[in-house]
Amino acid sequence: MERPACSRCGLPQPGDGPLTAEDGTPISVSDYLALASLVGDALVCSDCVGAPSHPAETASSLASTAGDATDPPLPSHREVELEWPECWRLLSTRPVGRLGFTDRALPAIRPTHFVIRDEQLVLATLNDRKVVTADRGDVVAFEVEDYDPDTREGWWVSTVGRAGLIIDRAEIDALDRLGFTPWSDHPERQYIAVQITALHGRRLIRDSSFTAGT
Repeated sequence: MERPACSRCGLPQPGDGPLTAEDGTPISVSDYLALASLVGDALVCSDCVGAPSHPAETASSLASTAGDATDPPLPSHREVELEWPECWRLLSTRPVGRLGFTDRALPAIRPTHFVIRDEQLVLATLNDRKVVTADRGDVVAFEVEDYDPDTREGWWVSTVGRAGLIIDRAEIDALDRLGFTPWSDHPERQYIAVQITALHGRRLIRDSSFTAGT
């Protein structure tokens, strides 16, 4: 038999008699060749079996392993525009949204309890900066959304309108009875009406037309 050479370290191996590992353990030529076939090389000596290969080869092997992952690729998603009635319906499914307004010349966003009344949003708050905004009649923005991290699907609805402070006692009593806010019995509670002038939303859904690998 020709003296075999290791395809990794390049060193010629003994050709006569039993081969030996680095620690002196005997190994037959047939076992030697079997080890080589197991690691996918033309011939690998017993000293190199199980040892890390060249860094470039290791990187290539990792890339190959990543490409062979059994997990299916994540589906593609797309956004669709929501019609006005669907925006109103989704808006009514959430008890809390985020109010965007101007506070001392700076943008501010606050979570706020709300309810829909006719074509108005009625927000409930304590006597804070949101009340100042409403008392000035500022234009504000309001948004609600939902998102499922497992399916990566969700939706959002945003509105724009002019805010105004509700001061009529009969209106306040009627809103108190709705009980949509924890401030209903608070002596400093305030209600703000936002007359909706713009309403739009989008839904994030899985794209059924997407095919992995295309």
